Amino acid sequence: MTRYRLPDGRTFSVNETFYLASCDRCGWVGSTEKCGTDVNTDAGDSNVYCPKCHAAGADCGKVAETAVEITP
Repeated sequence: MTRYRLPDGRTFSVNETFYLASCDRCGWVGSTEKCGTDVNTDAGDSNVYCPKCHAAGADCGKVAETAVEITP
């Protein structure tokens, strides 16, 4: 498990194989484990959807980009 801290002091734990995500639309922050996805087989990529408002792009939100990993 990896732990992250945001500049505002909030912390989040993320299980292995997942990463910290955030939604620029509604402000949700959490693990991609909670997000929905679809697979675009033509491009070989998938969209990551916010579990709160269902907006696409939750995997690249600005809040998650400010997090730092907390080392034990």
